[in-house]
Amino acid sequence: MDASNLANPDKHSLAEIFDLDDEDDVDLLKELFDQLKDDAPDYFKELSAAKQASDLEAIARLAHSMKSSFGNLGFVAVSSLCNSIMMHAREGRNQEAADETALLEEASQQILEAIETLASSL
Repeated sequence: MDASNLANPDKHSLAEIFDLDDEDDVDLLKELFDQLKDDAPDYFKELSAAKQASDLEAIARLAHSMKSSFGNLGFVAVSSLCNSIMMHAREGRNQEAADETALLEEASQQILEAIETLASSL
């Protein structure tokens, strides 16, 4: 998986979850994006620290949270990668979890910018 692909949200999947023509759904979506903008930097920082400490339990927990947060807002590739990280961590496959976490870290700034761009387009 290429890190640059992680910052491309799937607007079609977002439209499947939310009615983008409904003002209430758009308001909720804006709130969720605001929450993700607040939480994502901490997710990335904590995941990086857990990787450095080889703390597979923390990696799995964080990846699980990130999988849902990003997936519900159209970042399907990020969600998929987080699922893979979570599964590798739960299976005790430290090197695979670390390699995939590094890929996520590499794309983190682009992902944060994509969150901001998508949120401002609503």
